[in-house]
Amino acid sequence: MAAIVGSSIDTDVMEVLADYSTIGGVLEKDVSIKFDASIFSRHKLNKDREAAIEDEWAKKLESNPKLFNGSKFRFAGASEAKGSGTKSVEVQFGLSCYKEFVGLHLAEDASDLMQQGQTLYGDPMAFMGCPLGIGSVLSTSDERLIFIERSAHTGEAAGLIDTPGGHPEPARIPALAPLLAGYDDAIALEGAPLAAGVSSDPTPGASKDTEASTSPTASEETAGLIAHELFESMAEECVAEIGIPRETLGEVRLLGFTKNYTTACRVGAAFASECRHTQWPSANGVARG
Repeated sequence: MAAIVGSSIDTDVMEVLADYSTIGGVLEKDVSIKFDASIFSRHKLNKDREAAIEDEWAKKLESNPKLFNGSKFRFAGASEAKGSGTKSVEVQFGLSCYKEFVGLHLAEDASDLMQQGQTLYGDPMAFMGCPLGIGSVLSTSDERLIFIERSAHTGEAAGLIDTPGGHPEPARIPALAPLLAGYDDAIALEGAPLAAGVSSDPTPGASKDTEASTSPTASEETAGLIAHELFESMAEECVAEIGIPRETLGEVRLLGFTKNYTTACRVGAAFASECRHTQWPSANGVARG
């Protein structure tokens, strides 16, 4: 497999955070998850700015009633340990939701929020939702690449050409269920009305007393289920969006992570897989590579 994550990237639009494509990508067995909803979730802003997330979401729903909110994994970082021709990757996850993405990453003051995060915490993403998106380069055994047309009802990039993609879903992990109700409804914690929309929480990663009972770390078993969800959700998106039999899809490999400047540095996980299905009903969405 060629190195494709780092090639032909418009650096004004995207930045490659990690590139595993030079070794053919990373398999699920080589990925571990460190999950902590108290450390790796975002810092809260003041009451007025948190309320603005709700207001923006209400406007989105008014113009597009088909949108819905849901919990998402918040990408907090990835690190690797190199071996002989292989890489073991640890991914850090907290919790976020789609409403936070709309109310923060698509907001007019997104760059100001990132600057505040850098100033207060040394992290421009400290106040941002950072829900992880996923997408796959999907090739066919007859040397084609498969693309989709995004729905006209999506919250971003509606109607554009894209690779199959979506999100890994925390709701599919039973042990995380006690944490998700607040994120599905969008958390808007009480906060002092500080200047510039900043929370009074002075410690990076510290949780408030009211959150402590619902901010556990993941057990080894749960972490394994999250890693499986990361890869399996990508496979399921390919199957559902392209309409191919699951058994025709090859191994799903993680190629790396990218940061998108057009959506306030939202991170996406880039995957690759090959489809052995060749009986296409039409040429739509299947481009010769």
